[in-house]
Amino acid sequence: MLPYVRISLFYTLFGVVWVFLSHSLLHMLLIDQPALLDSAQIASGWLLVGCTALLLFHQLRRSFTASHQTSQDVSKGAAELQQARETLQHYQADYERLQMEVAKELEHRDTRKRFLAMLAHDFRTPLASIFAAAELLDHYDSRLTPADRLRHYNIIRDQVRHEIELLDDMLTVMRNERTSQDFKPQGLDLVALCLTRISEMQPQLRPLHEIQFKSTMNTCLFNGDERLLRHMLGHLITNAVRYSPIGGTIYVNLIDGTGVVCIQVKDSGIGVPEEDRERIFLAFTRGSNVGTIPGAGLGLAIVRQTAELHKGSVHLESTINQGSIFTVTLPITQNR
Repeated sequence: MLPYVRISLFYTLFGVVWVFLSHSLLHMLLIDQPALLDSAQIASGWLLVGCTALLLFHQLRRSFTASHQTSQDVSKGAAELQQARETLQHYQADYERLQMEVAKELEHRDTRKRFLAMLAHDFRTPLASIFAAAELLDHYDSRLTPADRLRHYNIIRDQVRHEIELLDDMLTVMRNERTSQDFKPQGLDLVALCLTRISEMQPQLRPLHEIQFKSTMNTCLFNGDERLLRHMLGHLITNAVRYSPIGGTIYVNLIDGTGVVCIQVKDSGIGVPEEDRERIFLAFTRGSNVGTIPGAGLGLAIVRQTAELHKGSVHLESTINQGSIFTVTLPITQNR
């Protein structure tokens, strides 16, 4: 039974008993004195009211004390609950941090495995070509025509150059990675640099691919590291060729902007899946749709490092099976 119901019943019963007993007792004692009987009944009624008021006051005081205690208990419980919630949030944050660290470690381990597999492939293939050409020259040198002999020497030279470039890429990335001591900017013309680099690469690409170069400027004076910029442009063009269909055209554009110059390389290749675009510029990382196309996943990491060393950035726009556009934006406000 609820407390206030029990109290109400108690007061009702007490009032009924009081009225009955006082009425009976007064009638027995003062039956012969009507005037005194009326006064006694009035006094009895006021006494009942007074007793009731005292009882109510006592009960209200107890209720107030109990309520105050309950309020204190609730406040204490709320504080303990808040503390428990904060402790739980702390544990949850630790758990999520550990989860992230484990996921990152697993990702690094998977990246290292994929990198070693790609590295083994990228080193083995040129070495196999070098070994085959050397074997032919060693066993059949006297039977080979001067043209065939020169072709095999060129194979050895080209494959050795490929191995050296791959090792240079690895050292560049693993140094982060490149420090400011390796960054040696000097005055140069970006238009001339692009034309020279494209003319160096075009003979290796024909007749399978064609490079078209356009510039909104005749000259573009820039303060940058020529070696790094040549390396960056070479990786952008090589990637465009590697992931484009045979016979495709690679477009290289040099665009003048407000305080910046943009080097843009556009292809019509396989594109980069949307879920890979954030991490495609990390070392040893490639798109999930590259299939059996060879590559170590170093080129775009070097592109990003070079852009950042020049206080610039690189941006990717891509559509699956339609192509990609890589845009390197370099500030030139202070270089002109």
